Order: sequence, then structure tokens, then C-alpha cells
Amino acid sequence: MGEEDQRSNHGRKEGRRSKYAVACSIVGSIISILMGYDTGVMSGAMLFIEEDLKINDTQVQVLAGILNVCAILGALTAGR
Repeated sequence: MGEEDQRSNHGRKEGRRSKYAVACSIVGSIISILMGYDTGVMSGAMLFIEEDLKINDTQVQVLAGILNVCAILGALTAGR
């Protein structure tokens, strides 16, 4: 009986691990889709942002880089 209990516990642990892996994959996919969408929106909006805020190209690039940093922080937070 001891062997059967160990096998059933092992199966449960594997089931939990695979559910966790699927959940991580789904969260990662959603984050990458949102990042792609945000990058697309920002690339289209950069022309208008540059005009409205009266900033130069370097400042626009820094603004776009900040978007990536925010995405990294969001991904790390979602991973927790």
C-alpha cells in the first residue's frame, strides 16, 4: 500500500506542475500580446507625441524605452 500512496502523490504533484506550467504559458502569452499591442500603439502615437509635447527624437526614444521597462515590471509582477 505504501507504494500506491507514493505513486498517487507523485501523480498529483505532476498534475499541479503541469497546471502551473499551463498557467505560466497563458500569462506569458497575454503579456507578449499586450506588449506587442502597446509597442504598435506607441509607434503610431510617437509622431503626435513628438508634436504635442515638443520633444526631440532622443526624448521620444527614452519615452518608448520606459514603456519596455514598465512591461518588464508588469511581467515580473504577474509571474509572482
